[in-house]
Amino acid sequence: MRGVLRRHPAVRAGPGGSYGGPGRGGVPVSLASEAIVEALQRFGVKRHIAVVEPYFPVIQPRIEAFFAESGFEVVRFNHMQGGQFTSYTRTDAPALIEALTSIDGPDVEALVQFGANLPMAAIADEAERWLGKPVIAVNTATYWHALRQGGITDKVYGHTRLMREF
Repeated sequence: MRGVLRRHPAVRAGPGGSYGGPGRGGVPVSLASEAIVEALQRFGVKRHIAVVEPYFPVIQPRIEAFFAESGFEVVRFNHMQGGQFTSYTRTDAPALIEALTSIDGPDVEALVQFGANLPMAAIADEAERWLGKPVIAVNTATYWHALRQGGITDKVYGHTRLMREF
């Protein structure tokens, strides 16, 4: 197990860096937020993005502030919140497609999806084809980042340009 931990990154939702710290294994970690920023950079996105997420609008200032600190401006949001707090992630493919098309526009360089419970990976791959721009799904980006952190550079098809080109 120690050999596996030394070679393979962990995926966590806490602070970034290395898990265990110096002298304690130093396993690199991947955070969803860092993965999305790195994905945007790899695509060469300069500034303007749009975000779709399943939360209530109260989250918007925090997401905007995070992206602003990273040099990006969120020009459009779609909050796909459900009818109540406990149903915010229950959705289907048509709703996700509608959400993506509602935030796209000529001023948007890339679309970003937050909310790990949204089933966006396969839809994002298709959406990149008909929108003609990157669609970064949070789970796909986090998985990609973890693989690359661990030195795994395999190209994966069917899960967005991020997985097959970078």
